[in-house]
Amino acid sequence: MIFKKGDILFYLILIFLLLLFYYRSNKSESNIVEIIYNGVVVDNLDSSIDSTYTFNSEYYSFSLLVKSGGVKIVKSGCKDKLCTKIGEIKRGDNSTIICLPQKIVVKFKVDKESDLDGIAG
Repeated sequence: MIFKKGDILFYLILIFLLLLFYYRSNKSESNIVEIIYNGVVVDNLDSSIDSTYTFNSEYYSFSLLVKSGGVKIVKSGCKDKLCTKIGEIKRGDNSTIICLPQKIVVKFKVDKESDLDGIAG
């Protein structure tokens, strides 16, 4: 397969644009983990610092482990303990840990909100 000058230039520009898009999309991700209780942000944790966080609500308590940039619930006071079975979420996964009985949401903070939900094609 023989490439012409125009083909090579086209592919170089395409690779440059893809790398630029990748760099800009990853730049907006944050290391901050939000703990949301009953719809209100109650704490922000830095995921780059390994720590254990214990939260006590009116009826339940849970322990959150922050380690190596990931977050997981290791102990929960609710009956089903589904939030502990979710496992670890990491920055960039677009994953969230939700415990409905405790009204707890654990997620990575997004620096900027986009109006674009997705692209269908």
